[in-house]
Amino acid sequence: MLNNPIDITGSGSDDDYYRALTEALPHYDAAVVIVLTGTTTVTEKSAEIIARACKELRKPVATCMLQGMRYAEDVEKSVQKLGIPAFPSPERAVRALAVLRRSGCTLK
Repeated sequence: MLNNPIDITGSGSDDDYYRALTEALPHYDAAVVIVLTGTTTVTEKSAEIIARACKELRKPVATCMLQGMRYAEDVEKSVQKLGIPAFPSPERAVRALAVLRRSGCTLK
């Protein structure tokens, strides 16, 4: 049974982010991924993993990197280069997805 939010905790790895997205997104319209970049199990390849899950499932995803943590700026720039929006807070990410939904936009 999936619950919202899905918390993969600070011990979550890049692969855990992928698994959580691919298991949850079929049941939801979109996702906000809050990346804990200060952990030793999350690396710079997080951006590629999030983008791959988003593309495979064709669902909108927005990200939020907790600033001040190791890799935060690098991962944020990487997800943006891959076409996934990154926001300074989870609230702003949710608002952006709400605007996307209200405007009727979908991923192609």
